[in-house]
Amino acid sequence: MKNSKSSPPSTRSKSVPPAARAKTKSPAKTKSPAKTKSPAKTKSPARPRPAAKTEPAPVEVPSLAAAFARFLPVAQKLPPERVQVCRQDVNLVFANVRTGVAAVLPHLKRLKAELPALPVSSFAELEPLAGALLHAAAQVAAGAVTLSRPERDLKLGRLHELRAPMLLCAEALALLDLLPRQRVEQIRSGSGPFDAAQDGVALADLYTEYAAALHQKQPFTQELLAEIAGLGHELMRAIRPSGARTGVSREAAAASEARDRLYTLLLERYTDLRRAGFYLFGEEVDALVPLLGARRGRSVSEPAAPADPPPPAPLPAAPAIAG
Repeated sequence: MKNSKSSPPSTRSKSVPPAARAKTKSPAKTKSPAKTKSPAKTKSPARPRPAAKTEPAPVEVPSLAAAFARFLPVAQKLPPERVQVCRQDVNLVFANVRTGVAAVLPHLKRLKAELPALPVSSFAELEPLAGALLHAAAQVAAGAVTLSRPERDLKLGRLHELRAPMLLCAEALALLDLLPRQRVEQIRSGSGPFDAAQDGVALADLYTEYAAALHQKQPFTQELLAEIAGLGHELMRAIRPSGARTGVSREAAAASEARDRLYTLLLERYTDLRRAGFYLFGEEVDALVPLLGARRGRSVSEPAAPADPPPPAPLPAAPAIAG
C-alpha cells in the first residue's frame, strides 16, 4: 500500500476579509535632515545715489556799469539847486566809502534798535553807489582828449617833419598846374600849433584827391598821408587855439552832469553814515568813517574838503528801554 506523501503544511496565511486587510505600509522614509539654508546674504548698504548735478549758481560780479544804470535814475530826480560839482578824487572817495561802510555795518542791529529814524538799511548800497560814481567819472574822462606836454610836443614835431616836404612839394606841383594854387597858398598861410595840425589834415586830403593826376609825380606813400592826417586830427582835438572858448559837446556835458548828480546823491546818503559813525565811535569817527575827500594823515585841525558837509551834530542818547 502506497503511503501517500504527506504534503508540508501550507505556509499561506488564512484568507483575511478584504475590509480587514490592511496594506502594510512600507516603513516611512526617514526624511533626510533638512538642508540648512545658507544664511541670508546681508545686503550691502545701498550706495547713495549721486545727487543730480546742479549747475553752480552764477556768481554775480560787481559791475560799475550796472551800478551806474541803477542809481542814475535816482540821481536825476535831484533838484538842480541841490546838485554839487564833483571836484574830489573819485578813487579816494570810493576807498573812503568802503572804509566807512565796513566800520558801521557790523552794528546795524544796534542802530536799528537805538536809532530807528536813521535809514540804516541803505548803508549797504553806499559802496555800489560809489562804484557808479567811478563809472561816471570814467565816462567824463573818456570824452576828453588830453595829451601831456611831452606827448604833444613829440606828435607836433613829427607832424612838422611830414608837413615841411609835403607843403614844398605841393607848391612845386601847383607851379606846374598839377595842384590848385589857391588851396596850396591857403595851407601855407597861418601859424601856430593848431594851424599846423589843420595843415596836416588838409595836405593829406589834397594829395588823396589828386592821386590820379599825381601818379608817380610825388614821393609820399599812402602810409605817410594817413600818418599826417591822424596826427592832425589828434592834435586838433588836444590843442585849443589861442583865445578860443572852451567848447563842450552834448555828450561831455551829459557825462559831467551824471557824475555830479551821482556824487551829490552819494554825499547826501553818506552823511547818514557819518551820523551813525559819530553815534558809535564818537571822536574816532574821522578815522573809522572818514570824510569822502579825506586823505590819510590829515590832521584834525586841517579843514575838510570843500565839497564835504561839516561833521554831523551829535545825536541824542537813546532812551533806556524798559525791561
